[in-house]
Amino acid sequence: ARQSNSGVYLEGKRKVRKKGLGNGSGENSIFFLHLVEQRRLRPFFVGFATILYTALAAFALLAFREEGMDSRISFLVYIGVTAFSMFFLTMDNPLLNDLQQPIFYYMPGSSYKKVLWSSFSPMIYTMIDLLPSLLVLAVLAKIRLPLLFIGFFLVLSFYLIYLSAQMLAFWLMGTIKGTIASLVYFLLRFILLLPATALIIAAGVLGVAGSAAWYYFFVIAALIVNIVIFLSSSLAGRQQLRAGLNE
Repeated sequence: ARQSNSGVYLEGKRKVRKKGLGNGSGENSIFFLHLVEQRRLRPFFVGFATILYTALAAFALLAFREEGMDSRISFLVYIGVTAFSMFFLTMDNPLLNDLQQPIFYYMPGSSYKKVLWSSFSPMIYTMIDLLPSLLVLAVLAKIRLPLLFIGFFLVLSFYLIYLSAQMLAFWLMGTIKGTIASLVYFLLRFILLLPATALIIAAGVLGVAGSAAWYYFFVIAALIVNIVIFLSSSLAGRQQLRAGLNE
């Protein structure tokens, strides 16, 4: 074998890239591995979640428009219903599968980076799933671009909340198998939803009744809370990787 100028090892007619799968190296190879798997499962990018989120956006806006409700309230309803739908759609995801595989614990590299890269891989397709519904919101509700942008990341952050519940469940129980571990897992999913849910309700009650500044404040606060919960839970996931998997 010989090495070319581009850093690619040539063995006959076959190229073996030095950096690994999808130009990944080290821990981020997990990210590229999951992307390849997602492309295999969804070659055209559009999936059931894409259709569901778009339908929910259209339903929320059209239903509440007939009642003469403020579009900002409709937007919050869309966020809530979409986040609730994610509760069921995230039951099976790459991070959950990785945490149940012994090789994920044994492979070299930073435990924290492995958790983060495994968490980010499904986010790409979740973003794709949400984009059509945001276009519906922009066209039908004429929601301002800053709020649309914030709302997009707020909905996306609920995916992080469900990943956080998985990491905390593994940290507390060492596994997710068994009746007690499963109950702890589902309980954590509900508990971690409460802070952002309370802030979204506050945005609907106080923000719409008062100034627009309060509305933006509570929506942004909900986004920040979800991100902080995820980052904190990632530390628990790192500790679990160091402790090992309980069979």
